[in-house]
Amino acid sequence: MMDRPHTVHSMRVGSTGRGLIECVGDTDRLQWLDGAPRERVAAIRAIAAYAHRRKRHFFMYSTCPGDAAVARRLGLLARPGYMMALASETRHEPTVRGWATMSWHVQSGDRL
Repeated sequence: MMDRPHTVHSMRVGSTGRGLIECVGDTDRLQWLDGAPRERVAAIRAIAAYAHRRKRHFFMYSTCPGDAAVARRLGLLARPGYMMALASETRHEPTVRGWATMSWHVQSGDRL
């Protein structure tokens, strides 16, 4: 997250987690979240509350189905989205065709 056009700061969350938040306009974008899976709900809650206390909007995305459920339980708006996989070479096409059956965990900062 170096040389970003917007301010990025690291936030320790719980005993095992760390979030990278990019401040864009009036929105805190959660770009990366790590830590123990058992602390994920509390981490998302803490980061969203942090943005709220600062009178900022909160944004994140994820391919983890549980994250949308967590967002709704926390009173956040969860909107479905789309992900595209493009094979850069012909030999990668079989992998790309089967992407929906693979284990994916894509976060906001995981973009090309």
